[in-house]
This record gives sequence, C-alpha cells and structure tokens, in this order.
Amino acid sequence: MKSIKISVEHFDSDIIADNADILCHEAIQNPGEPVGCSVANIEVENHRVTVKFLWFEAPEKIDENDFCFIEETNMLFFRSVYQWGVIDIEKRKLKRHTKAFCYPCFEKYETFVLVIDELDAESVTFKGDRIHQVPIDPPYEMERFDDRIEFTSYVSGHQVLKIK
Repeated sequence: MKSIKISVEHFDSDIIADNADILCHEAIQNPGEPVGCSVANIEVENHRVTVKFLWFEAPEKIDENDFCFIEETNMLFFRSVYQWGVIDIEKRKLKRHTKAFCYPCFEKYETFVLVIDELDAESVTFKGDRIHQVPIDPPYEMERFDDRIEFTSYVSGHQVLKIK
C-alpha cells in the first residue's frame, strides 16, 4: 500500500508560489481578482506535487478530506465547493478539472469512482475519465446494482448511471 502525505496551507491573498507544479483556478464564471489561495503539497512515495488553488469568491479551507487517492493509477481526485478534478501524480499535471454546482463528493468502488454533485451523478474510471453522467436533483433515492446505479427523484425522474 502506497502512503500519501498531504499538507495544505491557506492564504488570504494570492501569494506567489513559483514552486507550484499545478495552478488550479476555481471553476466559476467571470472570476475577478483572487481573494485567497491554498497551496497543497502532496507526496506519494518518490513523487512530489505542489498544487496552488486560487479562490475568487471566498477563501476556502480545503484539507486532506477533500482528496481521494486512487492507488491503482496514482491519480488524486480533489474537490472544493464549486469544482472537482483529477491530478496525475506521476506526470505532475492536472488531468481533469470540472465545474461543480455545490460541493461534490467521491465514493470509490471496486472498479470506478462515483462523483455526486447537487445536480449530477457521474461514474469515472480510476484514471479520471468519464464513463457516464446523469442528472439528479435532491431528494433522490439511489440503488446500486452490479452493472449500474439507479437514481429516482421527483425532479429528474428515473435515471440509470452506467458504471462499466
């Protein structure tokens, strides 16, 4: 089992971090000047990555719980209030960056990752590639099967999310 270390520092302004490998802008429309930033130092065995997150609406306080490491592929999923994405640890690059409606969450299963946002559910490979996406709207019920996840809500109706 690979060990992962994540340390995050928060700043109330946009500090200059020349040593950042990845710069991740908060995924919002019409960003103005940054009101803060967070710098995450990530270490997995002999790989080190520094990610600078810029905040435009309000300084966020992401922490280790906002990351999900996929050991099988060395991919690191991250989230904040209005975004989520995937970092390729070995290549030290942002593989995917997606806008979120409101604070997405990750659930790792045996063969995929489920990303649930306020209005969407998405199945994603361990490398961060989309398998399938469906609209959802709370409140909803979720039932998992071997080959799919079914969501039922008053607004979105019955939705079938493919997981393979």
